[in-house]
Amino acid sequence: VIIKSNGKAEQVGLVPQPKSSCPDDRGSAELSNVTSGANSSYGLVWNPDRNRMILSSRAAHNSDSAGRTTSIEYSTTLGTDTATHKSVSNFVGSSTSKNTSIAYDPDTDQTIIAYRLNSDVYVSLMSLDSSDNITYGNRSAVATSVNPDNIRVVYDTNSNRVIIIWRNGGDNKMYARAGIANATTNGDVGSFGTTIAIETHT
Repeated sequence: VIIKSNGKAEQVGLVPQPKSSCPDDRGSAELSNVTSGANSSYGLVWNPDRNRMILSSRAAHNSDSAGRTTSIEYSTTLGTDTATHKSVSNFVGSSTSKNTSIAYDPDTDQTIIAYRLNSDVYVSLMSLDSSDNITYGNRSAVATSVNPDNIRVVYDTNSNRVIIIWRNGGDNKMYARAGIANATTNGDVGSFGTTIAIETHT
């Protein structure tokens, strides 16, 4: 408490102060041309097991291109450039990947990558070792011939479920399907449940 000039006590509290502008920090934590291709369709997660940012992207100069993940170190002790590129690896080498989305699975220390391959929805698990080597499990088909124009993935740590949602480019409806992440064999997503249509409007 504080004692006011009239002799009464008053509890101390936080008093928000206005700020005229946000600090300009564009000079730090900036990565430029980490690969030779143009990157698009981003997804970004934090890997607390390796203290790395994991970026998923579609990398090329055309609409259909290779899908890849990039390991990025971030540290406030690196000086002005607080982010540095560590490694990159394609999860789809052929030029047929679109719409990447990623989530982190803290139960198995893997990154979950959902993406479009040709006209299908696929999911892969990516592992990162202490030397920043990237490895992938087997590619698993979530839905086929759906022409997805948007894909999202999340992880439910309470029940070890990978949940993928996509918009079907043919009927313009949203769909969802869940699977289980496997860390003990190939690092795959399997045991998929039934695909469910999501009611987004009436």
